[in-house]
Amino acid sequence: MEREDPLTPGVALSVVAPAYDEAPNLDALAGQVRAALEPLGIAWELVIVDDGSADDTPAVLARLAAADPRIRPLRLPARSGQTAALAAGFHAARGALIATLDADLQCPPAELPALLAARGDADLSCGIRAERHDPPSRRLASACSNLIRRLLVAPRVRDLACPLRVFRADALARVEALTPLFPGAHRWLPALFVIAGLTVVQRPVAHRPRTAGLSKYTTRGRLIPVLRELGHVLGLTLRTSRARRIAVGLALLALAAVPFVYALGRW
Repeated sequence: MEREDPLTPGVALSVVAPAYDEAPNLDALAGQVRAALEPLGIAWELVIVDDGSADDTPAVLARLAAADPRIRPLRLPARSGQTAALAAGFHAARGALIATLDADLQCPPAELPALLAARGDADLSCGIRAERHDPPSRRLASACSNLIRRLLVAPRVRDLACPLRVFRADALARVEALTPLFPGAHRWLPALFVIAGLTVVQRPVAHRPRTAGLSKYTTRGRLIPVLRELGHVLGLTLRTSRARRIAVGLALLALAAVPFVYALGRW
């Protein structure tokens, strides 16, 4: 990953937040990031990547940046997806540490100091959404997807898709040396760190109901992309570790056995 100005003196932490039609949340996002990080006494920046929004996001970001130079808006010319928006933010980030969060504020920026503290010497610290405030159908689909992905790829990571993460910029470069950030990679970042041989720690984080704007995801809309991404990540897993090849093989056998075990119970 090429960086515009790597490890710029004075910037310790770059917070990267993708945003698509999130104008109603951006003032709160900037205020909550500021409230979370200023007591730490570190230099930080907030890189908000506008993923081709059609609402007032560009105007709001321009106003926020004029009021606080630590807020750096980027705009993609057309909607490119969350992974592409994150990758653009990573490219522009100037800190030795990078944090990610979603602009919808369901995972609050107030959790960032705890994630920073929990990281210690690890390469990545990620959140575990302890109590999800999403519709039941989305919670069920997410739980099933997370379970299968954990079983096959990263069994020790409890919440692969939590958007709250803190990691070293040079560790991300090691991940990108293993694989480019393919579409949908934002759902797999902790697993990609594990596959790259990096250390991952986790801690519970709060999860709130969405109070403004609209969700951009549907359960049906994510099913096919997740299955496609799973195939890619499984390929990486099998390629990089014999032990993982054995573990994945056993996991696939276990999944294949489920219908037969169920039938035995019916008998």
